[in-house]
Amino acid sequence: MDSFNRCDRQIRSTLSVQPEAADWARRNIRLKKELFVDSADFTELYSIPSGSNFPARQCTHFAPSGELAVLCFPLVASLRCGDTMTFLGRVFTLIILVSSASFFVAALLANASHMDYREKLTRFRTENEQLKATVNATKAAAEKLQTSLAQEQIARRAALSALQSQLDSQNQQLAAANRQLSDLNAVNTMKNQEHSATVDLLKATQAQNDTLRTEIDKVIADRNSVRKSVISLTDLLNSLKSVETDLRDQLKQLQDQSTLYEALAITRGEALQQAGIVDVQDMPPADLRGEVLAVNNTNLVEVSLGRDDGLREGHTLDVFRGAQYLGRIEITKTQEDKAIGKVLASFRKGYIQAGDKVASKLQ
Repeated sequence: MDSFNRCDRQIRSTLSVQPEAADWARRNIRLKKELFVDSADFTELYSIPSGSNFPARQCTHFAPSGELAVLCFPLVASLRCGDTMTFLGRVFTLIILVSSASFFVAALLANASHMDYREKLTRFRTENEQLKATVNATKAAAEKLQTSLAQEQIARRAALSALQSQLDSQNQQLAAANRQLSDLNAVNTMKNQEHSATVDLLKATQAQNDTLRTEIDKVIADRNSVRKSVISLTDLLNSLKSVETDLRDQLKQLQDQSTLYEALAITRGEALQQAGIVDVQDMPPADLRGEVLAVNNTNLVEVSLGRDDGLREGHTLDVFRGAQYLGRIEITKTQEDKAIGKVLASFRKGYIQAGDKVASKLQ
């Protein structure tokens, strides 16, 4: 028991800088204490020179935190037990061995992962610095390119402004040339119009001369024709004058006959009235005037005078057209506003037609 406590103290002093590893070792040592039947064997197994840290010194280089030093003690003790260990102790020793190996592998993996993270962090930092340098270089190149583009744009603007000024000047020259050409075209058009007007005037004058010549020829022909017509009309006029003289003589005779007839009618009427045979109404009024409404082929004439005008059967009316005497009709039938008469053959001097005038007495 004293050997176990002494060994425990040596392990504690060796692993004082690693408390968790010391607790693990202490648990394994207690387990070995229960397994060993003789404390002398345990003392021999864990006999460590005073001031020596052999297990830790031999094992700590495998694990950065010193966990492997704790594993070395139970493994060495198990191997040195020999035949003094029971079956149960051997089983537990095997379990501890497997656990220790698993823990060792886990420690190696953790350490490798830790180292891998550090390497990745270092690599990431390096890449970040490289990227920063690339970004700075890109920014510098972009600024340089932007400056170059700005200068090029300024130069292009200046060139464009110069070209625009040149184009404006050329446009002004072109506009002046166009105005001059337009003026020349206007003058040319005016001259063409004047020439065309002169040609048209000449054509019109020629046509007018032709027309005048034709008219002159026609006037000459008409003059000759008129001369012939004048001669014919003169002859006709002389003939008409002779006819007019005859008609005047006939009219005078008719007027004399009408006056005589009226006188005879008045005398006859007065005589008949005195004898009490006929009414004075059988004589037509002296101032009756009307016109012929219609004429048929049987020498019957319809006039616009009737009983309302004092016209009766047996009255006579003279027919004339203007100054021409046409004849006399005798009323055979009367109505209120019109009457029908028969043309007297002995007084016919012309053809009676609608529109001719009738009167009870010639003026």
